[in-house]
Amino acid sequence: MTDLVTLVCPEGAGRIAHGPVDFKPYRANHLDPASVWLVDVPPEAAEHLIHTGGLYMADQTELPMVPAGMAKVRMTDGSGGGCTYGSPDSVAYPADAKGVVLVPVAAVAELCESHGFEVVPDEPKGEPKNADKAESPTVRRVPRG
Repeated sequence: MTDLVTLVCPEGAGRIAHGPVDFKPYRANHLDPASVWLVDVPPEAAEHLIHTGGLYMADQTELPMVPAGMAKVRMTDGSGGGCTYGSPDSVAYPADAKGVVLVPVAAVAELCESHGFEVVPDEPKGEPKNADKAESPTVRRVPRG
């Protein structure tokens, strides 16, 4: 039995790679076209993908730290929707439970100017909101058969 970690990834991601290994993303509910995309990876790959790839733990209610080259945005009307960006091969970016979407920095200007998004301000520096919790997300291992 191998322990795997379930992460949320961009919609329609063709492959999620860590080193020479590719992992296949899938819909949380294959009958619901609006459901989030998930990928199961080993814990060592999860650590890397969380910190550099913009993925986050499937059981988190909000997006974690912002990786380099990415930014947090949300709909100004509070609708909490995700977005797609990139042409001709658009990539969908899902919203978390609070409606925050992690997108490439290059997408921010267009999303804000033409699509009703706003930048989500960073948390104030200093005392973290949850001072008793570690700064890095904890990878929870889930046995898969």
